[in-house]
Amino acid sequence: HVQENQSLVSFLKQVSGLCKLYERQAKHFSESRMNWGLLRPGYSRLGGKIVCVGRNNRLRAAIQATFTDSEAMRWRRAQHPRGQEMFDKFALLVNDANFWKRSETILDLTKPILEVMKLADSHQPSTGLVYKAMYDVG
Repeated sequence: HVQENQSLVSFLKQVSGLCKLYERQAKHFSESRMNWGLLRPGYSRLGGKIVCVGRNNRLRAAIQATFTDSEAMRWRRAQHPRGQEMFDKFALLVNDANFWKRSETILDLTKPILEVMKLADSHQPSTGLVYKAMYDVG
């Protein structure tokens, strides 16, 4: 599932027309001052791939609107069959309620572990806090 999220972000970022459309949708749907940019998952000490899943989950409405917008449909029609196939694949994915439920499950399962990792990575003395957090998770 994390791989599906990564592929979705990569697809949106690689297609400049869809990326710009997404940015407009995200500004419209997101709360003020919320960071609405797509995160390309990287290799991170603090679970960058899971952070990407969380960002996608928070921006679900904007992502879904991107794939149903008339401008996106015009883009799709102008593509070769492979581009249309990729668009259709991701359009089905983002409109699948189970996709978003799986995202929520992943986030629920990994949240306590990520919190412990953040404590351990801080520059302040935190050994006691880390042990307490690990105990609470376990």
